[in-house]
Amino acid sequence: MTSRWMLKSTALDFKLPPTVKSIQRGWLYSLQIGVLTSGLFAIIAAILLILKENFNATTSQNISDGKQMALVVMGYVSLFLNISACMSCFILIDRLGELPYHAAQDRQLPKGGTITLQQQGILKLFRIGALWTWVVWHWLICFLIGAWSIFAQLLLYIWIHESKEVRIVLTSLACFCFLPFLAFILAPVINLFANLSSATSDGPRSPSSASPDIESMTSHSQIRSATPTIIAPPLTPVRLAANFRFPSSAPRPLSISMKQNRS
Repeated sequence: MTSRWMLKSTALDFKLPPTVKSIQRGWLYSLQIGVLTSGLFAIIAAILLILKENFNATTSQNISDGKQMALVVMGYVSLFLNISACMSCFILIDRLGELPYHAAQDRQLPKGGTITLQQQGILKLFRIGALWTWVVWHWLICFLIGAWSIFAQLLLYIWIHESKEVRIVLTSLACFCFLPFLAFILAPVINLFANLSSATSDGPRSPSSASPDIESMTSHSQIRSATPTIIAPPLTPVRLAANFRFPSSAPRPLSISMKQNRS
């Protein structure tokens, strides 16, 4: 029993690999922005609830009980979900901060090389914790539904208290503002289908369509460049003097040629 509760040895000079550190830094930045956004949404939800109570006390407009109940429910739903998203962000940030400490207790973790895992798998490999994926999904669900509740509450206020022209314009604007959330949700699905289509389209290549072997081309060029090239020396131009004359074809006398040989 005592061996189970013994502290593990921690390497004091341990450093996360650059890729793991980059993933940790990216998640920390995203979660910090998520905390600020969810906190701002929670404040807006509380303000809308207060304004709703004050508006009902001061206005004489008759609003049905169903609309009143819908406003109250969406207000509290957005308030609770955004507060829950903030709490999930705090837990995730804490786990990311303890990542180097837990990874330093495992001497068998890879220090380099390559690995075929996604970001979640790499963080789990470096001891992020077994509940990391569940808390991430909890944060995403609370964040998205809490933000949508704010938009739905605002639209319901507009459709209850504003004119028809204002309703159409602001509803179109709300749909346009909703596009980033839609892209955020559908981006993994679109990327998955794009990867599958690219994988199926890349079939086995025929020899005729295969790309040329660059190594063989470079090797042949190196062999050709390694063979010695013989460069012929430049020919000296022959200049003919103006007073140069060819000898006559007539034979010389024998006595003249003997004298020349003696001399």
